[in-house]
Amino acid sequence: MAQIARYDELNTAVLRELPAGANPADLAAALSTAGRRFFKDTKVWEQDIGPFNLVADQEDYVLTAGWDATIHQIQAVRLNDAAGVTAGTLGILQNLDNIDYNPANATLTLPLAPTTAVTSGLEFRAILVPTLRSEELPQDLLNSFADGIVWGAVAYLTGSKAHPARYDAETFARASREYRSEVGKAVRLVAGAYMQGNIQIRPKWGFIE
Repeated sequence: MAQIARYDELNTAVLRELPAGANPADLAAALSTAGRRFFKDTKVWEQDIGPFNLVADQEDYVLTAGWDATIHQIQAVRLNDAAGVTAGTLGILQNLDNIDYNPANATLTLPLAPTTAVTSGLEFRAILVPTLRSEELPQDLLNSFADGIVWGAVAYLTGSKAHPARYDAETFARASREYRSEVGKAVRLVAGAYMQGNIQIRPKWGFIE
């Protein structure tokens, strides 16, 4: 289980960048909004999820992330049989072209329904995006991408003239630049995991190998 970190650990960093005297009541909303946008923009939160049970003659499976997050995109799916589960071997990696995923209802549809039930026969890797009500993230994610979330929250808080006590065009412009910079760094980090020269490769994680 990953160690958990909370958005409110970033409160001081956000407040440091706001105009003097600003102490917004919606700081939590700013951080959760910034976090959701950052992970949606960058797709850096990839996680192995499961296993789930395969049900005989059932093609559709409603997936859960295990965090207060939505499953934004499916990266890999493995299906196993009972013998493989018992032996502890990886299931067969599926062709994603043959699998449908509807993010609106988190439903994954297999091309063929299994003929027999298999306990723990379905595993997948997904890109996750935290919900707007989320207060927590895996600690390694918050540590790695705190700057992007902080600058996103600062831009959220200083960019609206409807809140004159904290509106600041100069701070908003700076925060927006810094946010875009942090997004760019994160996107390049993800691209580096998949590209060597002009050859697209998979990172060496156990689920894929």
